[in-house]
Amino acid sequence: MMMVAAMMMMTGVANASNAKSYVGDDAADYSININMKSLSRTLFLDDDQALDMEIASKRLSRSIKKAEKMDGSKQSEIVTKAINSNLRAAHKVLDAKQYHDYVTIMNITLNNTGLAKIYGNAEK
Repeated sequence: MMMVAAMMMMTGVANASNAKSYVGDDAADYSININMKSLSRTLFLDDDQALDMEIASKRLSRSIKKAEKMDGSKQSEIVTKAINSNLRAAHKVLDAKQYHDYVTIMNITLNNTGLAKIYGNAEK
């Protein structure tokens, strides 16, 4: 059930070359499009939660788009910061069950888009 909901809520588009882009190939073409109606329905969000999550989701999408223009560790740094910021915002807005489900959906989305290969790989 959660897998179906994740596929309906977050459609990530990633080209086959995206997995290679982190190791130095052409610039990545990542995008995360979040269907807020489906997310709201799946997580049983009230109006205020839905609005806050929409703002956080738009911020995430903009940051991922910005990361497309970067390469290597800079790309990883931007993606990691964007995802962590999104998760912090979600943690503030959602209750424990909703947040758990959201993290599950995010993990599926990151794996499906290839962003999981970049997330957390920023040089420290």
